[in-house]
Amino acid sequence: MKLQKKITKIIALNLGLSTFVYAGAMGEIKADSPWHFELGSRYWLAQGKWTEELYAPASSALVSELTYSDLDINSAEAFWRLNNDNGFFFKGYFGGGSVTNGHLNDEDFPPGVVPYSNTFSPQKDGSLQYLSIDAGYNFISNPRWRAGAFVGYHYLSQRLNAFGCVQVAGNPDICAIGLPNTVNVLDESDAWNSLRLGINAAFAINSNFNIEADLAYLRSYLSGNDFHNLRPDIRGIPEDGKGNGVQLDAILNWAVTPDFSAGVGGRWWHIATDGFSRFEQTATSGQPQPIDITQEYYGLLLQANFKLDSVNTIAPSYDWNGAYIGVNIGYGGNPQTVIINPTSPEAGEVEAAALTPLNLNVTNAGFLGGAQIGYNWRVNSIVLGVEGDYDYAHISGSNAVTQSIDIFDFEIPFSTTTVTQELRSLATIRGRLGKLASENMLIYLTAGPAFGDVKLAFDQQIPLFDCDGGCVSGSASKNKFGWTGGAGFEYAVNEKFSLKGEYLYVDLGNLSINVNNPETNNHLISSKFDNNLVRLGVNYKI
Repeated sequence: MKLQKKITKIIALNLGLSTFVYAGAMGEIKADSPWHFELGSRYWLAQGKWTEELYAPASSALVSELTYSDLDINSAEAFWRLNNDNGFFFKGYFGGGSVTNGHLNDEDFPPGVVPYSNTFSPQKDGSLQYLSIDAGYNFISNPRWRAGAFVGYHYLSQRLNAFGCVQVAGNPDICAIGLPNTVNVLDESDAWNSLRLGINAAFAINSNFNIEADLAYLRSYLSGNDFHNLRPDIRGIPEDGKGNGVQLDAILNWAVTPDFSAGVGGRWWHIATDGFSRFEQTATSGQPQPIDITQEYYGLLLQANFKLDSVNTIAPSYDWNGAYIGVNIGYGGNPQTVIINPTSPEAGEVEAAALTPLNLNVTNAGFLGGAQIGYNWRVNSIVLGVEGDYDYAHISGSNAVTQSIDIFDFEIPFSTTTVTQELRSLATIRGRLGKLASENMLIYLTAGPAFGDVKLAFDQQIPLFDCDGGCVSGSASKNKFGWTGGAGFEYAVNEKFSLKGEYLYVDLGNLSINVNNPETNNHLISSKFDNNLVRLGVNYKI
């Protein structure tokens, strides 16, 4: 009977259904609060596809179709849940990451384009950001089952970038010669705001494992821009729409301790909207044209989940002295300005003729993740420490613009300039100075040297004409030394595991490259590399 009661209590704790007194590693938990809080970090490894179908203004004839396929997504997110004994719950998550690899097929159909055209362009340096907030009520709640309904809000923003252009259908007029993969030919920037209506359920398989699933219907509203970077007359076409979608998350959780669980599962997101591409708001003064936009992501979820009942915890036993190891995931980025300085008379003439921009703005964003090792010393309520870490990173961005020339009062697209930035890895060695807000909560400041692998690229092409020596392209990668500083918190869940979150500002200084060509159209390209980072981590005391 005692064993059965113990198993029932553990199952209830894992599902967040009830409170009780138990002797855990962090001390005794009192059953005097109706609220139970959970917090965790999650990694999402996914594949994606995005499609836009453009129709003629006054008919259902398909004019063009853009399809981004085989998109690779790496994303970090934080999630939380607040349960009440009376059945109400609040939950949410927010995250961001990188959209790497994949490709764009840009199709144009007769009679608008004859013959049929299909161009191929690799996709890279994309990003996404998202969040959800839900409120609900559990209509089933017992030691083994939990099920409820919720209403909430979801936000999703993404940026996709296509580089180069190769004709794969034989059209002799569109990208027949082709453009190199250093040219940013097309960008897509979209944001969906959605109402969520759904159900959430959890089932305890036994005292160590439970399954949780979340299924939601979306009513979505789209706002976006289509950047045809080779076409100044329609670059940045506003797009809008509304439609429906579905989101499904399912996780298998393993209770490593009563406070800490690890999970693995899957996620599927699908949103389909119809609306208009607003050509009337471009330089062409055209008509609005109907569009259908479909976005889909699916992939693997890995998570760590902590139960933070610190209000009810007494007699904690965590020792802040000693060594630890851990893992982290995060998201970062920062707007940058890439400066373009001519270093030859010919380049100066091109820039004076407004055929080369003086600078281009780039918004870097993306995922990073890695591992850390550290050591702490406690002096009363002060904790001193040193920590080193190494992260893989894909924090990048790109921008392109095409300058036009006037030929017999016609504006003809002439030179296309592309800049790209990327942070590919980051390592830091930092001191930590912290103050214990409670025996299991540390608030700290941190600073130290930083080392990063960065890349800067520049390209200038003349897509519609023979370059005749006027095109120029170059890039440089370098390991840069700089500094970092920030603040964070670390929460000890039991005597071995702790959860941390931190903000870091990282400054790796400037990188400059000289790009030259045989016709001495030479430039000095320079940009600063600094980023704002948010990271979540799990530490294990050794």
